[in-house]
Amino acid sequence: PIGDEHEESFMVYIEFVSRIADDRLNGLYLDYYVEPTSQEKRFLSTTLFAPNHARKAFPCFDSPGFKATFDISIGRKVSSNFTSISNMPISHSVPIPELTGWVFDVFKQTPPLPTYIVALITTDFSFRSIKSGEFEFRLYAPAHLLQRTKQLNTTVRERNKAQNPYLLQDPLLFIADMLESFQFLTGLGSYPMPKLDVIALPHFFFNAMENMGAITFKYPVILNVEGTTTTSELLRLNYVAGHEITHQWFGNMLTPKSWTYVWLKESFSDFLGALYLSQKSGINFDEIFANQELQKAMRFDAGANTHPLENHIKSAATVADIYTDIPYRKGASIIYMISNFLSKEVFHQGLQSLFDAKKFSNIDQYDLFEILEQKQKENSILASQGLPNVTVKDILNSWTQKSGYPIVRVRRDGSNLVLTQEKFKNGLLIELQTRDVNDTESKNDVDSEELFWWIPITIADGMGKNSVHWLHPNSGETIINNTVQGKFHSIKRVPLGYFRVLYSNDNLQRILKNLKHFYTKEELGAYYHPEISTERDSSFLKPVERSQIRRSADE
Repeated sequence: PIGDEHEESFMVYIEFVSRIADDRLNGLYLDYYVEPTSQEKRFLSTTLFAPNHARKAFPCFDSPGFKATFDISIGRKVSSNFTSISNMPISHSVPIPELTGWVFDVFKQTPPLPTYIVALITTDFSFRSIKSGEFEFRLYAPAHLLQRTKQLNTTVRERNKAQNPYLLQDPLLFIADMLESFQFLTGLGSYPMPKLDVIALPHFFFNAMENMGAITFKYPVILNVEGTTTTSELLRLNYVAGHEITHQWFGNMLTPKSWTYVWLKESFSDFLGALYLSQKSGINFDEIFANQELQKAMRFDAGANTHPLENHIKSAATVADIYTDIPYRKGASIIYMISNFLSKEVFHQGLQSLFDAKKFSNIDQYDLFEILEQKQKENSILASQGLPNVTVKDILNSWTQKSGYPIVRVRRDGSNLVLTQEKFKNGLLIELQTRDVNDTESKNDVDSEELFWWIPITIADGMGKNSVHWLHPNSGETIINNTVQGKFHSIKRVPLGYFRVLYSNDNLQRILKNLKHFYTKEELGAYYHPEISTERDSSFLKPVERSQIRRSADE
């Protein structure tokens, strides 16, 4: 036994042999492509260790809660024109005494990594590269595809001179630009690796894998092949690339303590990747986010296979079940909602403090909640919103520990708006269309345990005035007093909130009528402002808001 008084270190040496599998796309496996001129099938070895397949290649504690430095060597035949790729650059090569004409490529030691982002690749791929100072970015792919991949005649340092659509066409330039921009714009620390390789694989289980320093992609997802890749595929290419670059911070440097908290890495990567793409492409972020994240998450979250964000895994055999829309798209939607009710500035301060304290370590969601609570208290955020005794943990537990999402019902009672919440269910809207939402007794039909969420609500009166309110869990009705009767009132979900809205018929008709009406300067009166008001701008609602109201009417 080893006690505190006799701390010792031990070196454990394990001999093992693992095969390069040719019957699966995980662990250490054999891949191939067909050279188009000779029709020769050419083989390569590669890896996919996420979520728990590193154990198929070498003995290890195969869980994200364990991190270690890795000293990696890969053997290859010198005359084969094969290249070895791993997380770090090659330090040197040494002959293998037992195998004439073979060498071990010895890689530099990695920083502390979990096993699922270790990469071991041997291939005859060609590559092209760009440099930013001494830092090199490489894109590896079969030679015939690399020759057809869009390449821009520019450098990373000239990226700001390029038009956004021009920049997005070159995947290598986009990745280089995002890596450099991310570390400076977020203030979350520098990328810690001395290189970044991007490898386009012929066959891959995922779209991509964020192995630190050696990101692997399914090649249609990363190669912009001229004459083949469509505009929508190009947008998807950049969306996925942005996600994987963000993972170099969220997941690789800041790693979940267990797969229970996989949403912490996937949600931030979806959210920040989409935000960067919006900035570079000029596409409105809310429009990207509503289509790519929010609506897809809600569809899955209302289904039979949904689960909470805090998803406790029962066994190693069920770990693969974590890859659903919940940790990705729902998690990103909740992150976006958090960043808005705390304010982007306070939210960003919290992330910076979290990285300062936990970089290259492991976290769970409560580490995030604690940091955000400290920052919101320093800035009196929740107190200023009428919640002096409510914590970030209180609010976010209501979104992470329960599956599904609420539907907010809105009706008018004289000059007051009355809001209630209940859990959205498949078929609920069909039922509610036949029920009068003005029926004040209908709220008694709702199971009280389902009134579970803290919901930030922004009320828009249609004349440019907004007010923020909170729906409390298990509070029944929330009454908003002294609204102006005769004006329409809508629930603003931009910034997008993770809930649906059902209006009473009278309020919905008032909203729809307003959407069709164009106010004059005289009608707007005191609400008129030359920078935000025109005779063709009546609703003060963004396109995403208008479409959400139309969706409510259709449903």
